Amino acid sequence: AGLNRLAVGSLARVASSVTPEVEFESRIDRELGRFGTTVPRELVGAALLAIAAAVVQADPSDAVIESARHDQLNAIRGELRSSWRAAEARARRLAFPYPHYMSTWRHGDLRLVTGAPTDQVRAAIRTRWTPATCALVVVGDVDAEELDGLVRPLFERFAPRPADAIPTPTASRHAGPQVLALHDGSEASNLLFVE
Repeated sequence: AGLNRLAVGSLARVASSVTPEVEFESRIDRELGRFGTTVPRELVGAALLAIAAAVVQADPSDAVIESARHDQLNAIRGELRSSWRAAEARARRLAFPYPHYMSTWRHGDLRLVTGAPTDQVRAAIRTRWTPATCALVVVGDVDAEELDGLVRPLFERFAPRPADAIPTPTASRHAGPQVLALHDGSEASNLLFVE
């Protein structure tokens, strides 16, 4: 979880740096990472551009990775100072032996987060965030044809990369990036890129 959280946090920072109007947040659920944002309809194109810049290039700078590492270490330190979190972590280690992802702190193993070289973080991004293991989810007031016109040119360079042994969803047999557009009647659009 530590390396994945560090990778996802780096991608969210890269996406946030593309356009100042759109800020992305990252999250890890179990072993899956995601980053996303909520924007008004007029910023959907800018948000898609930012997501594409992060995942297609998959090459965050050392400074971006170190910034994500700093925030992640602060979260781990906060957990270490909490007696409740310490008891929770002890219970998880007893229930889930290492290397199960639940055996470490919620924000990852301290040794891994502090010791992972930036090249290893970039390698994790390139192997985990591939067209075969990712989906782009757009929910909100967007036209499917217009969205397709925005997505195709941005993600056409999102070429397959060697993926590690991550279970991939079996709902679709279509190779390449998956896009799901849903209209929920609201004026804002939620954009989420999920591995």
